[in-house]
Amino acid sequence: QNLQRNLKGKLGKVYVDEDMKNIALPLQEGTSMGGFGTLPTGSKIVLPEGKKLRAFTYWENVNDIDLSMIGVDENLRQHEFSWRNMFSQQSKAVTFSGDETSGYEGGSEFFDIDFDEMIKRYPKIRYYIFCDNVYSASDFSECLCRAGYMVRDVEDSGEVFEPKTVATSYTIDCKSTFAY
Repeated sequence: QNLQRNLKGKLGKVYVDEDMKNIALPLQEGTSMGGFGTLPTGSKIVLPEGKKLRAFTYWENVNDIDLSMIGVDENLRQHEFSWRNMFSQQSKAVTFSGDETSGYEGGSEFFDIDFDEMIKRYPKIRYYIFCDNVYSASDFSECLCRAGYMVRDVEDSGEVFEPKTVATSYTIDCKSTFAY
C-alpha cells in the first residue's frame, strides 16, 4: 500500500504476483542475506493445508548445525522445540529426528509436524519459527547449509528426504551462527 501511494502515476502498469506478498523487501544491508535462493529476513512462508510438514536442514563442511523450532502465540509467548527438550515432547503432533553431531561430510535434522495435532496439543501457538544454529566454531558463510520443508502424507511415505515432496528449500549463507 505504501508503494502504491508513493509511486502512483510514476511507473505505469506494475504487476505483483500474489505469492510475493509474504516476501520481505530488504531495505538495508542488515536485512538481506547473500547466496542463491535465499529469502530476505522477515519473509513469511504460507504453509499448505493438510498432510504433514517436514521442516529440515542439511549441511556439509561443518560437524553440527542444530535445527530448532519456536512456537509463538499471539501474546508473543514462546515455546521451544529443540534437541534440549524434544526427548520429552515427541508426540503425534511433533517429532524430532534427533541431534546429528557428526555431519562434516553431510548431516541433517528435521521436524515432522502434524498441524491438526499441533492445534489440539498447543492451541495458542500461532506462528512457527525455525532456527538453524551452527554449533561448531564457524558460521554459515563457511559451510553449505540448505533448509526448507516437505509436504508429506500423514502416514509418511518414501525415504527420509523424498525429493518429490520438497515444497520449498533455500540456502542459508550469512556471516552468523544463527539463522531464523
